[in-house]
Amino acid sequence: SPHNIDFDNEGRIYIANYAGSTESGFIRIDNIAGLNPIYKNRDSVSGIIALTVDRVNNLIYYTDGSTVYRNNLDGTDEIIQIASDEGLFDIKGLSLDNNGNIYIAHNPDGGQILKYSLNPSVFVSGKIAGDLGLSWLNTWDIMVKGTSLFITNPGGDVGEQIIELSTTDLSLIGNYGNTTTTVDTSLGMFYGPRRFSAQMNDEITIIDDYDAGGMGPNFDKIIQMNNISGNGWITLPTTGAADESGQSLFLFFTLNPPPA
Repeated sequence: SPHNIDFDNEGRIYIANYAGSTESGFIRIDNIAGLNPIYKNRDSVSGIIALTVDRVNNLIYYTDGSTVYRNNLDGTDEIIQIASDEGLFDIKGLSLDNNGNIYIAHNPDGGQILKYSLNPSVFVSGKIAGDLGLSWLNTWDIMVKGTSLFITNPGGDVGEQIIELSTTDLSLIGNYGNTTTTVDTSLGMFYGPRRFSAQMNDEITIIDDYDAGGMGPNFDKIIQMNNISGNGWITLPTTGAADESGQSLFLFFTLNPPPA
């Protein structure tokens, strides 16, 4: 059950496996053909839900939802980086900057964004929706680009599907996007943004997944935009699709029945 991916400096792919206690862990492969797989098993946890690769120090950080672990890239020398007794639970996303900080998206009674310095781990700051002047946070993924931190926020209010914060002090830079419950690939419309993909590209690439609670049609698309204003918006299926055509190209996190 692949739930998150990242890449190292050699282009190898790291996959968070959220498949249950006997198969949880992460998988490293050299390329999309699956060459030279390495499997880091964690059979004492329910599954690895998110991971992020430290491309400066050649380390990987990952979480089972309540504890953040650190490993070498080959899965050796695991340590607990941030323990569950820090009050973390329902962690959905992790990301690193190049200054030795890790950012955590988790959802205790409403979403929260946390910043920790590393080596050793020290809490730096945290923000909830009210601190940012937002109506709601349901944080799913988090990504550092330069001095900005981007957060997916499915279920957020009007104009709050994607959030941009400053990595310096977690202050709000901007927010964008509205929700739709019908097929819609037009500018600024989201089914439910879940994960960032192609993290090393200049553009912002988003996995967008419609959640009908296990009922109804399946809407999934990939969105690419240049910035928090939605400039350069393109989608797959193609922007402007007016019917169900192409909407079942993907099955992401919410496995609703496909359209009839």
